[in-house]
Amino acid sequence: MFRMACAWIWQMRDSVRPKTSAALREKVMLGVAAVTNCRYCQWGHTHWAMAHGVPLEEINRILGHQVESLHADDPAQVAAILFAQHCAENLDAVDPEAMANLRAHFGEAQSAEILAYVRAITLGSLAGNTLDAF
Repeated sequence: MFRMACAWIWQMRDSVRPKTSAALREKVMLGVAAVTNCRYCQWGHTHWAMAHGVPLEEINRILGHQVESLHADDPAQVAAILFAQHCAENLDAVDPEAMANLRAHFGEAQSAEILAYVRAITLGSLAGNTLDAF
């Protein structure tokens, strides 16, 4: 687990100049937080998403697992959020088809960045949920 965390941090280091907008990053984080049910992540990323211009209605849809209803607005963003939820539900066992779909929308570099965000929030959710368990 420690090696995986180090690899994720290394991937995040490569994202110093992010290709992904702050709003999309927060939507991806919220997608994972909806699956992991970490109250700290949901609270924090809701506020950060709103600070980056994401409407509360859209945040509630993501947290309520109603992402498909956002499809008409931006299919690429929906693909990123669904990818994030897929990764969280499958404990980071990334389906090659899901990764291929993400790459079709965002390209190789941005897809790697989105995957790094998913892994970072997953680690944060594990920490938050562990704190709640104690």
